[in-house]
Amino acid sequence: MIVKNRQQVIHESHALEDYLDRYFTSTGTTFEQWVERFRDGFYRERNDLILELAQPLAPKAVLEFACAGPFLAELLAARISTIERYTCSNFSERMVEYCSAALRDLENCDTAVIDADVHRSPDMRRDRLAGYDLFVTTSLEHIEFDRELIEEMPLGSNFLFSVATFDDPEHFFVFESPDDVSQRYAGLLRITSVRATSDGNKYAVSSERVRQTRVSVIMPFHNPGSHFRQMLTSLVNQELAEPAEIVAVDNLSTDDSAAVATSCVGRIPLRVVAATEKANASYARNVGARTATGDRLFFVDADDELAPGYLAAMNAALDSHQFVTSRVDSASLNPGWLQGAHGSP
Repeated sequence: MIVKNRQQVIHESHALEDYLDRYFTSTGTTFEQWVERFRDGFYRERNDLILELAQPLAPKAVLEFACAGPFLAELLAARISTIERYTCSNFSERMVEYCSAALRDLENCDTAVIDADVHRSPDMRRDRLAGYDLFVTTSLEHIEFDRELIEEMPLGSNFLFSVATFDDPEHFFVFESPDDVSQRYAGLLRITSVRATSDGNKYAVSSERVRQTRVSVIMPFHNPGSHFRQMLTSLVNQELAEPAEIVAVDNLSTDDSAAVATSCVGRIPLRVVAATEKANASYARNVGARTATGDRLFFVDADDELAPGYLAAMNAALDSHQFVTSRVDSASLNPGWLQGAHGSP
């Protein structure tokens, strides 16, 4: 997955309008002609995939944000009989005006100027989203604060979206595989389907908004050795009342440790992410922290083993302290000469 710096992306409304006007002038294209290109080709195939994903959900109230014209609204509002209200929105006033004219004969459709950037606008706050049971966008790669936006969606609501596998001046992200989608939205969405257009340009994704992970355990590893599986087993089988995840960070391992980590299954779900820039434990921990979805971060080492109840005790301690650490048992796993070097625990 490619995550671009915001300076590389056209994202402010005035900058986007200026960019489009320059494009129209240089190509002799009108705004209307530009919008019409989203009707056909892989855009139409993408919309058809979203329709197939939406039909079994039988939604009643749908909010489409960052719309690419009125075409998905026309398709879903006409083909899904359960839809009582469909709001088609964009932060561009002229896009909304175009959609309003195209959708005026559909009684269950309305349009709105809505900015999906939750840091810039209150339009997508949870109190305003409570009346919708399905959220749709064809352009999630355009949304810089995508995870923060998803956090505003009601728990249990459905979210259908597409993401691009190609770069563009308006894209913050390039998704190179379905795994990128799952990893990007882990802890926020339960992904139920990822389907690619025939040309591979877009993924259409069906998901459900789920409770965010509370606890993230970050464990970097680099060729950790024979004790690694024992550590993993002690970690995934910790008992914790709150939702948790394990982020195992592969820091340029050359053995089979990544496969060992992936195969480890227990009470707490584990995923492996790669830290490939340099072999350095601190760097790998930071990679894990950036990927983590929890609001409480725990850091453990790959050559240790956790006692039963460790995570529950550490998590409880964080209820009354901002930073916690634990007693270290240097005797159980170390030979005598090393215990002497460590001194008394």
